[in-house]
Amino acid sequence: MKKIAVIGCSFSRLQPDCDSSVANCWPRSLSLINKNIEVHNYSMYVNSCSLQYITAIEFIKNFPHFDAIIVQWTTDLRYTLLLDGSNFKKPYLKYIQKYGNTVPNYWHIPEEKNQWMHVNNEMMHISPGTLNRYTDKEIRKNKFLSAGVTLITSGVGAGGYHGSRESIKALQFTLKEIAKQAGKPLYQMDWLDRQESKIEKYVNPVDLTVETKFNFSDYVADEGYHFNSNGAEAVASLVNDWIEENV
Repeated sequence: MKKIAVIGCSFSRLQPDCDSSVANCWPRSLSLINKNIEVHNYSMYVNSCSLQYITAIEFIKNFPHFDAIIVQWTTDLRYTLLLDGSNFKKPYLKYIQKYGNTVPNYWHIPEEKNQWMHVNNEMMHISPGTLNRYTDKEIRKNKFLSAGVTLITSGVGAGGYHGSRESIKALQFTLKEIAKQAGKPLYQMDWLDRQESKIEKYVNPVDLTVETKFNFSDYVADEGYHFNSNGAEAVASLVNDWIEENV
């Protein structure tokens, strides 16, 4: 059975207690559409593009059992901090487990292990949205939150204010070339259109931009632009067509 690795953010993450009227996730829909594949969903709330890139490289180099990699690139201005500081600690890889008997070909990170937007002792995802959950006093007292404010407002790169969209395009282009050299099928999607990128018309390595491919407003379930079940199925169907042709 073919094994598919998915790397995404909350756009690709099963929402708690979801039904057809609220946010859902397309990787689970994919596992229901195609019973002949195993879907291993490593998507995390508030994931960062930099960590998504590092995870994909890890899979290409050290996880040969994956037959294809799908990356749903997240939004700009996000950073990930590995709080342990050790090269041997990779919490973003270790918590994947089978979803349950209802969907036997679907793996994910369970809800209680997917809370890295909060201060903890393993890893922390930081974005403008998560920083808004803390008071100024809490931010000043925590060096990681303070660093996050500085990086987001003054940083240059995939998580910083300056050049973030160009940096993400560079990561996408580099990953595409690395996957090609390794002979690993790779599908890349942007959920939202990076319209203000200065190099968009010169470099566009993604296979799909969800916002421009679909009638977006028909599928959006909440103010965070997560899709409902119909939207999840639409994305999953498109991805499955690619799998049938390339994996």
